[in-house]
Amino acid sequence: NISYFNNLNELKQKDIIKLKINNKIYTYQIKNIYKQKKNGYINVNKEIEDQLILTTCDPNNNKYQLIINCTKKEFN
Repeated sequence: NISYFNNLNELKQKDIIKLKINNKIYTYQIKNIYKQKKNGYINVNKEIEDQLILTTCDPNNNKYQLIINCTKKEFN
């Protein structure tokens, strides 16, 4: 009930995400999606400088959260 994004669980690997911040658009592509047991923390590996991590509750099991790992992309 405190979500800022809706339907994150419908995203799939290789989907494109665009964020508009201060009139600038940032484009990311989903690299992978995995589940993690809820414990009050989100454990992610920082892989590269331009990485976006999104998280939401697993709609099928409230003891887990989905972690959506994205990398920044430049498209022409």
